[in-house]
Amino acid sequence: MAGLINFEDEQEVKQFLEKLGVEYSYQCYREKDPEGCQRLADYLEGVKKNYESTAQVLKHNCEVNGHGESCYKLGAYHVTGKGKASVCY
Repeated sequence: MAGLINFEDEQEVKQFLEKLGVEYSYQCYREKDPEGCQRLADYLEGVKKNYESTAQVLKHNCEVNGHGESCYKLGAYHVTGKGKASVCY
């Protein structure tokens, strides 16, 4: 993912963001990196605005990897009702 991005070119930025999502997903699920999972959750929340998928990743990272930041954020999702369809127990 090296190289300069022309942030004035909307198409180039979209491609960059898509590749970023793929990279974070790979880090989380293939490399089993808890920080990669947290980055994926932040990406899904901030870029994609997909709160159900964010909640799923947070739940996975909390339960499987014991990642404190994901557990905390998942708790906040429970309190606010964000992504609730995906985190029912």
